[in-house]
Amino acid sequence: MTFIHMHNNLSSRVIVFFASCFQFVVGAFLASMACIGTTDVTLQKHRLLVAGAVLTGLVSRLVIAEMLQRTIGRKRPFAAKNLIPLVWMRPSAPSFPSGHASVFFGIAWYIAFSSPLLSLPFFAAALLISGARVLAHVHYWSDVAAGIPVGLAGALIIKWIMGFF
Repeated sequence: MTFIHMHNNLSSRVIVFFASCFQFVVGAFLASMACIGTTDVTLQKHRLLVAGAVLTGLVSRLVIAEMLQRTIGRKRPFAAKNLIPLVWMRPSAPSFPSGHASVFFGIAWYIAFSSPLLSLPFFAAALLISGARVLAHVHYWSDVAAGIPVGLAGALIIKWIMGFF
């Protein structure tokens, strides 16, 4: 069960896109924000915002979510229920909390601290990515729900650290 299982119907293809590919679209959009600015001041502000958002994603996923996953060790839905995942995933990789939800909600939270309106597409993207991963049988809804405060914790940590610079 560690292979990509593509269905021929449109809904499965949409789920696979949002569960495994859309994250790169969001990353490209975030990176492009670092290049947009009419003055040196706004360009610098955008670069700091992007840097903080990226650091938030890293801390949320590689530190907080990873520690929780190793501690809790919850099996993924496809491994626990003998389902075929729609995207490739190691069956042994723990699912709680969702690393993807932690990253993308963390990015959205971090941006929301500086620009609530700008954060809305990032919250929407986090919901799409996380929901698709549930529909792809690699997460439970509770994994996603737990990723939301993990992302918030990462955003608060990075916001606190960035306050020193």
